[in-house]
Amino acid sequence: MRTIIKLSVRCQRYRDSMQKAIEWVKKAKEVGIIYDFDVDGITSCALLIKLLEERGVVVRKFAASPRPSFERNPAFELVKYYPDIAILDISLTKEDVERFKDLHVLNIDHHESGLQRSTKNVRIWKHKGAYTPTAKMVFELAKKMSKTFDAHDWISAVGVISDFGGPWHTKFVEDVHKKYNLDKGGDNKFFDSKLGEIAKVLNAVRTAGDITRASVAVKAVLECDGPHDFFEARNPKIKLIYRLYTKIQERIESELERFKNKAQRSQNRILFMLKDQHYNIRSTLSTMLSARLESKTIAVAEIRNTGYIHISLRSRSENILDIIDAVKKQMDATGGGHKSAAALTIKEEDLGAFKEIYLKRR
Repeated sequence: MRTIIKLSVRCQRYRDSMQKAIEWVKKAKEVGIIYDFDVDGITSCALLIKLLEERGVVVRKFAASPRPSFERNPAFELVKYYPDIAILDISLTKEDVERFKDLHVLNIDHHESGLQRSTKNVRIWKHKGAYTPTAKMVFELAKKMSKTFDAHDWISAVGVISDFGGPWHTKFVEDVHKKYNLDKGGDNKFFDSKLGEIAKVLNAVRTAGDITRASVAVKAVLECDGPHDFFEARNPKIKLIYRLYTKIQERIESELERFKNKAQRSQNRILFMLKDQHYNIRSTLSTMLSARLESKTIAVAEIRNTGYIHISLRSRSENILDIIDAVKKQMDATGGGHKSAAALTIKEEDLGAFKEIYLKRR
């Protein structure tokens, strides 16, 4: 009975939060959008722009955020002059809310971290329950407000696939593939599906580390009439991203070959130190390896010239946040994310200690 009551309360809070998001959209007049610098953020931004423009709302500026904090954040500096601000796929802190005190803010986000409840002027909508990427949340919101928004379901599905949401939204992604007569691939992660291909291509923007091209990716998606239009790549913006994607894929294939002999293994955990530093392939590679090695926990690490090591972790077999907590207790480290996908940053001098914890701790 207690479980049923908890679920009922959670569902009611979810509906209340969505209703507040709907009210924000209805009142919005002049909007600036800040979105995370990944495919979920890019597709979320495109979907929200389509909804707002359908309602006649002016979207003045949209900017990708290079970091989760809004202190000295160039994206915030670009949009803070507009009365209505939407923040997508990024968690907010109490300090962030203080910065937004004179603005009308909507925050749609699926991360477990950050503020969970709305304030007087900041509407926060967090998804509770099944893992749901922000692109799916924005799509659900838009469908509540538009009878024709199903035409953009493929954009949402791309965001879901890119953010590891396929296993939780299998029917939705399968239905979208069927609707457009697209190959859905061989498993419920959909990375090898046709929409998964779009996700990989768009992800080249983040992998290249070029935040200026994030807006190019958003515009490319906005200008497509559907997934087939994207594949035809007649749009010069899509051609640009495809060229970037091809270069990055060559780098990834090279590292995958190194992985066979250079990865360090301990029971169900694997650590792989990247050699390539030209592109930020860490996150992409960890996701690919996790899809291929489902029973393993994957850590892909990269030593930068800054004296820090950046690590992308993926797992379907254990809670990655527990690993991050264990590391933080032993050294000066930062990181967070989801139970199955997260990131960690440690000092280069602490690499040995990290290996001791990660590869030997049980």
